[in-house]
Amino acid sequence: MTTDSLQQAPVTHRLQALPPVLEECIDSAAFVAEQRTLTASGSLPELLAEDLRLDALLDNLRLHREASWQLLAEALKAPEPGHLFVAAMMALETRDTARLKQVIAIAEADSELRSGLALALLWVPVDFSRPLVAHLLASRHPFHRLLGIELCRHHSIPADSPLEQALTQTNPALQLAALRASGDIGLLDLLPRCLPLLHSEQPAVALAAARACALMGERRQSLARLRTIATSDPNSQGNSEDRAEDSLRSQALSLLSVLLPVAESQQWLRELARQHPNPRLMIQLAGELGDPASVPALLRLMENPDLSRLAGAAFSAITGLNLVAEEMELPAPPTPSAESSAEPGADSEPSTDPEDDTLESDPDADLPWPDRQQLAAWWQAQQRHFPAGERRLAGTAINAENCLRQLLAGPGPVRATAALHLKNLYPGQPLFPTDAPAWRQQRMLR
Repeated sequence: MTTDSLQQAPVTHRLQALPPVLEECIDSAAFVAEQRTLTASGSLPELLAEDLRLDALLDNLRLHREASWQLLAEALKAPEPGHLFVAAMMALETRDTARLKQVIAIAEADSELRSGLALALLWVPVDFSRPLVAHLLASRHPFHRLLGIELCRHHSIPADSPLEQALTQTNPALQLAALRASGDIGLLDLLPRCLPLLHSEQPAVALAAARACALMGERRQSLARLRTIATSDPNSQGNSEDRAEDSLRSQALSLLSVLLPVAESQQWLRELARQHPNPRLMIQLAGELGDPASVPALLRLMENPDLSRLAGAAFSAITGLNLVAEEMELPAPPTPSAESSAEPGADSEPSTDPEDDTLESDPDADLPWPDRQQLAAWWQAQQRHFPAGERRLAGTAINAENCLRQLLAGPGPVRATAALHLKNLYPGQPLFPTDAPAWRQQRMLR
């Protein structure tokens, strides 16, 4: 039953049916919010459709705020991140300090729920959040100050003095937040305060400092630090500390693929290949670097069935060619049948047990199989339009106009890269927020 049908029903029936409808709206909004934080592959029109759906669900709750909050209060006894988003939105929009404090306390106590609060801080219009900033930044409570810094970052609110103070603190969480905000907003006056943190003993802080300094236009020290992090020896113990180091290494590689001068990229790839001979990583980085000089090697790698699809994806990233739309894909090759590999008397049915170690996921399952011969012929005819040493993003040269085009029409990963390239061109300007509500992005692009 929808709220429209409720409005047409008699009052007694409407009151009886209202809580189940609102509970369904709360759960649906929480689910959509959580999915939004997990997926970033959609184009701006696709993101707009999801955001309008989420806002429509919130509208139903706005019509019945008190009844909705009573249901939320129950949900917050054992919440998911999405519930925290809904509760934070309602508290922020009504400027209900008591309820907002309750939501913040829940997020502080459980770090796994903080993504919901973070999305609400990003989602809420600046008119609702701006009055909070001064109070949060002036708080003696580190978590409140962290939230204030996040609000500044999301809405590009310059707060040089509080950020400078946070950068000089010994609290790594505050340092991380202040570094992200300084780099994303483009507060160039804070660059001297960020540079010393390149040598922090906290690896995450050092990486954040390298990112911030690079986004603010400093290249020599920041890129050197990123290269050090990216080429650190990977561990193979599989514990949480090693996974965290792997994540930092991956982030450093992704940043280098955008920020490293293209003239240095091929030499860097060769050095990296010698230190960590991982062909899949090299192919991925070649596509992210966007240098057409890598295309001949990618065409050769398409002959290897294990690397063919990934090489095709890198080829598309550089040239902008859509293999499916241009009908330059091949049918998937046949896989060996279970019968041919089974021993006599053995069960020929494939295992469906998720604990079965013989089952391996296919990381390229969603990628098309490239038709190497067609692509080689296409490249032979088009390569004059792709001079080596001139970086490309989805086939277009890196300049402000093309970056704005990608922000308007490109898929999610391309849009995020375009935002970094645009920031690289204009270090003093804020980083374009590809995770902001879609209508805010559209307004900014107009």
